[in-house]
Amino acid sequence: MAAAAATGLMTLLWRDATSEPRPAVPTPATARLAATLGTIVVAFALIVLSNDRVAGRIQTGFGGGGWLSEPGALLRQRVQLSAWTMPTSSGSGRWLLYRLGDVALIALVWWGLRLLPVLLDRVTYPAYALGAVAATTLGVEVSGVWNSLLSYQGSTGGPLLHYVSIGSGVSAALVFGILAGCVSALTVRLRSCTQPSAPAVAQAQPACPDHSETP
Repeated sequence: MAAAAATGLMTLLWRDATSEPRPAVPTPATARLAATLGTIVVAFALIVLSNDRVAGRIQTGFGGGGWLSEPGALLRQRVQLSAWTMPTSSGSGRWLLYRLGDVALIALVWWGLRLLPVLLDRVTYPAYALGAVAATTLGVEVSGVWNSLLSYQGSTGGPLLHYVSIGSGVSAALVFGILAGCVSALTVRLRSCTQPSAPAVAQAQPACPDHSETP
């Protein structure tokens, strides 16, 4: 809703906007590198911190009982994008089906971070962080819907029992989306500073003197 409102407002104010020269767009190699480094941050949270065994150790690291259990539970919500364990049966086909949701999450994050240098007029940390949070949240929702569809097959319960946990990783998406956006923005800025900038206006070449002699 906020994105739709901002787009509509920019459409109304477009005629009053002054035309300013747009900064140089980062090269495709820079955009891919920034997207890859930002995606690594999200992948670390998804592959390492979202494992139930690791998340359980994080949650119980404060003592696991009494008042000390609440900080651990809060921290687990902020670092766990998804929830997965190693296959517990001999057949790992269904386990791989669940991992397709995680693959979709990683792909959406990389795709979103790759498009940001083209969509943004200026590379700033807040804009990159918001874009990365949006891409990570979208990936978490898609992964949650996919896992819910797999869990709902052959069940006799209502659909709300399976779709109620779709947004469980949004809190972690906020944290690691901001981190991924900052890493990607820093990469773009550093690579842009090291690349030589082309002159905006070509310098006029002096006219060659005419050495021809008239008879």
